[in-house]
Amino acid sequence: MQLTNVRVEIHEKRNHPHEYGHYDATVGYTAMVEPGEDAEAAVAALRQLAHENVTAQCNTWIEAIRQERALAQARETLDYLTAQARRGWVMDEEDVEKLESSLAELPEAERAIRRELLDKAATEGAQRPRR
Repeated sequence: MQLTNVRVEIHEKRNHPHEYGHYDATVGYTAMVEPGEDAEAAVAALRQLAHENVTAQCNTWIEAIRQERALAQARETLDYLTAQARRGWVMDEEDVEKLESSLAELPEAERAIRRELLDKAATEGAQRPRR
């Protein structure tokens, strides 16, 4: 028997890291085997390539979820700190660290806007009459 084509398909399923559900990725390759070429070596090479690609797809998906969650958390923290500043609350060292790490998660254009909102809120808070 002479093999002329080989087909390799790799499938991976990963659970969503924070919610119910999963992500499926499938990569498949078909190759022609030339006379005299080792079919098993061709299958092994295709299997390795497919595995690397399906793993990369899953890793990309998981990283995108991580980034979305980090952005949401950063925005939530900044909203909280801005509201507190508007109330006249003065940030301590820990709050400043939270502020800086949250700002670092944001896209550059959004950082400037968030800083401006926080500065405006702090100014409003400082002008608030104390009870």
